Amino acid sequence: MSKDPIFVVGKHRSGTTWLSNLLLDHPEVAGIHHESHRGAHESAFFSHVDGRYGDLSVFENHVEFSAVMARTDYFRLAGVSFQDLLQLYPSSYAGIFRTVMGQVAERQSAQYWLEKTPMHTSHIRKIVEYYPNARFIGILRDPTDVAFSWLELQEWEQLSRLDRLLALARVTADKYVVDAHMLDVLSKQPEKLHIIRYEDLVNDKSEVLDGIYNFLSLPRLEVHSRYEANTSYTRSQTPKLTEATHEICKPERPSHEKKFVQYLYNWLLPLLPARALVRLKRLIGRKSKTSLPSWFFKLLNESLNVDGKE
Repeated sequence: MSKDPIFVVGKHRSGTTWLSNLLLDHPEVAGIHHESHRGAHESAFFSHVDGRYGDLSVFENHVEFSAVMARTDYFRLAGVSFQDLLQLYPSSYAGIFRTVMGQVAERQSAQYWLEKTPMHTSHIRKIVEYYPNARFIGILRDPTDVAFSWLELQEWEQLSRLDRLLALARVTADKYVVDAHMLDVLSKQPEKLHIIRYEDLVNDKSEVLDGIYNFLSLPRLEVHSRYEANTSYTRSQTPKLTEATHEICKPERPSHEKKFVQYLYNWLLPLLPARALVRLKRLIGRKSKTSLPSWFFKLLNESLNVDGKE
């Protein structure tokens, strides 16, 4: 039986992991998660893998794809081996991913399978072409909180004032482009995308989740994240946090840096035309594609049991 896909999207540090962990607690939603990834694991499949190995109808390409994917955390946690992937030949990138995730949902007797990758936000339209029945849950968060959360995660406390401003400018610009893309999709395909705010999820989790359940036609249930909050403020500012204490006490931020982020997001960036924003996004996201991120293979040296858990 065909299973329906859910994609959780939004800028990094906006609460995508927490939201996904909550949804994965619903018995009708299946997905890939692990403690080492603080719950819901990112596949980055449509941002990093799709098309990387060429046409998968060419057997040699399919073998190379299968050999690499079988070693990644995502496919290992899905319970998929090299031989399993080989048996899917001939197929396409989207076809293989749909088959693997459909099997995950089937094993859990779930109606939906869920995938969460912030970088997929820019690929919503492509994913809709692959999966016409896909639904997307987007999350927005205050740009200042996102920018400083991201900066804190980089452990860049020793940066000069100028370097900090440049780093904040980069992440704020990327957030603006990601948010603008989500809102554009919402205006043109509201039946595909439901957007929530992180602050609303913190203040009234039940009401926000009810809205998501209505969008997905899921029965209402009280859900909880089984994983600790994926906060960047853990080194010295706060103790370990659980989902119940997701709203944390943030360190005080320099007022000039907060004003800088707010000015960029609310005044300067909205003045740029759409074409300039697309170019900006490409410039910000320009990275070497010679290898996959190291976190694709985080669990290679850890033992997994038959259920895909430690």
